[in-house]
Amino acid sequence: MSQYCIYQLPVEKEYTFRSWKEAKAHFNFSDYKQMYKGELVDAVQYGEKITPCNKDDRSVLGDLYLKFNINHPEDFTGRSLSVSDIVAVIRKSGTRYYYCDIFGWEDISGTVIPVVKSIYRVLVHDAEEQASFCEELSKYGFHWMSGQSAEQIPKFLKLTGNLGQVMVLYLSEKKI
Repeated sequence: MSQYCIYQLPVEKEYTFRSWKEAKAHFNFSDYKQMYKGELVDAVQYGEKITPCNKDDRSVLGDLYLKFNINHPEDFTGRSLSVSDIVAVIRKSGTRYYYCDIFGWEDISGTVIPVVKSIYRVLVHDAEEQASFCEELSKYGFHWMSGQSAEQIPKFLKLTGNLGQVMVLYLSEKKI
């Protein structure tokens, strides 16, 4: 299942509510705060028929704009979506970042360098199980860091801990 995240700037930042053209000189993703995270349904099944949905990021962005301006979820604590907000669309194929501009959305994925996205705890009993686990994750575009720098591959994972104990799994995306 795909996901989305909404990021907003504090109102005191000099480029809050500015167009991308004005903001990009000051842009720093670490200035943003994640305000909401939700899931996107990738397909709907009725009987034997599976119908894909939410495949087009631009349509998803339009729907989210309406949702977060007209009918906020109860647990949303941010302001209505506006210029300078960022929506990340997270799919198995990767994450795209969109800046809410004066007219529409600007894809700023090449500008955003996120830090660790997710931390999981896993129990891996032996080296064979660890290799199998890493191989399974590679199907989703993640690669085990073994002598390669994180900058050489778009997504990486790092396991810390000892075999037979709970290991911490760090999943990140890095800009190439």
